Amino acid sequence: MEVHIAKERLTELAIKQAKFRDKQYKLSDGGGLFLLVHPNGSKYWRLDYRFADKRKSSSLGVYGSRKSEVSLVKARRKLAEYKAKLESAVGLARSIDPISTVESEWDNQPYKLQFANGTLDLKSFSFSKGNPFDMISQSVRYNYNSDADCPKWTKAIQNIMA
Repeated sequence: MEVHIAKERLTELAIKQAKFRDKQYKLSDGGGLFLLVHPNGSKYWRLDYRFADKRKSSSLGVYGSRKSEVSLVKARRKLAEYKAKLESAVGLARSIDPISTVESEWDNQPYKLQFANGTLDLKSFSFSKGNPFDMISQSVRYNYNSDADCPKWTKAIQNIMA
């Protein structure tokens, strides 16, 4: 794919005069913002950026679409918004103390069963509010109710014990 690296930022006139070619190409505006010109003549605003050492790309809209046209000015505004959001997210992530655990620390209590509303100790049959320090990775999606009537279970146990 051909990339046109502009020494200056794009102008509305340059965008309008951009002709389609046999292969799609980019018109760069700087800061990761570019206009992707397709062989059929359509023009799409795109934003390239890096996050967590990976190259990402985001669509900002269509240039020249009558319903939802994204002009050069709007595309630059969207670029500024994206950058502000990304910087905010990175700043928030850096402010949180890191959490590190190893796999062997998880699920070390085989007699604890996590329910949606807490943890049941299957040895003592005591129920308590869930504790993240129990480090239980799996849970039952139902609420535990110690007063629930379970006739099928009771009958199955009676048959086994009879």
